[in-house]
Amino acid sequence: MIAELDIASLPFPHACDRWIAWRESYRRKGTVDNYNAHMTALKIFFGALTLATITPGHIRCYQEQRQSNAGDQWRKAAGPSYINHEINTLKQMMDIAGEWDRVKRFYNPLMLPKKRPQRVMTQEEEDKLFEAASKDDGCYLAYLVASISNNTTATGAELRSLRRKHVCLDGTEPMIEIPHEMVKNEYRARRIPLNEIARKQFVRVMERAQYLGSVLPEDYVFPLRVKTGLYDPTKPASPSWLQKQWGKLRRVSGLPWVRPHDLRHQAITRMLEFGINEDAVRSVAGHVSQDILRRYSHQRYAAKRVAVDVLSAPRTRVVRVDSRPDRLLKNIR
Repeated sequence: MIAELDIASLPFPHACDRWIAWRESYRRKGTVDNYNAHMTALKIFFGALTLATITPGHIRCYQEQRQSNAGDQWRKAAGPSYINHEINTLKQMMDIAGEWDRVKRFYNPLMLPKKRPQRVMTQEEEDKLFEAASKDDGCYLAYLVASISNNTTATGAELRSLRRKHVCLDGTEPMIEIPHEMVKNEYRARRIPLNEIARKQFVRVMERAQYLGSVLPEDYVFPLRVKTGLYDPTKPASPSWLQKQWGKLRRVSGLPWVRPHDLRHQAITRMLEFGINEDAVRSVAGHVSQDILRRYSHQRYAAKRVAVDVLSAPRTRVVRVDSRPDRLLKNIR
């Protein structure tokens, strides 16, 4: 294991390139992709510096400017959590270069807003979303992904990682496999059985993939769109693959707050409402801890209403009859 990497005096962009080349040997592809995204933002601000010349003041200034997108330096402003992740990438680079110790006691991550309960669609809203999506050809891809997530718990990022070899639609047990190399941690790699709806949607997905040139086992189910009418099946769809269609889906459904990841919440909520064992839910969703499961297990308002209605139900009057006459007489006296 390398104690330090000689990148402290390199121009920041070169230090990033060297660090990520070393880091690729130790991290999954998805993690490396996140590092690259963070460094793209960091290079805009720190590009003229070296790791040896970065001060706590620079880091604080980055936090402020990144949060407000001062001078329109970035495509858009970032939230506290994302900025903290970006600075964490910078911290790892400075740490391996032997430069973090001199600034760490002056660094404070941005305060995160208190988490509000995630909103989950009512049954009426869910029906409205899928009815609108199924009727609009401009939402076809968003419709397929939403329906699959709602019936498997698979996220958009996990679906992007699927190759044809990971999808099995034949036989008595149709399923998909979320591969180890494309998930955040080992517990998210899993096999998910396909119910009737998910299987039907995957048949459509595979037909679409074949039309776009994905025919080999190693080809991606959702290939990269190079330009209009041209796809590269050897590469996965870009992280923004659903952005345009999902925006339209929000408009046509009248549900502007719904995100692709919400369909995963929806699936987990529904399983828990039907009394599915938590271990079984974890095996489908790939969760690790009880805390994470609790975060996603949002009970819908209708389920809460049934629960509290029990409290106001008429109570049956119960009279205890003591079988021992002497005790009964004693209590009366």
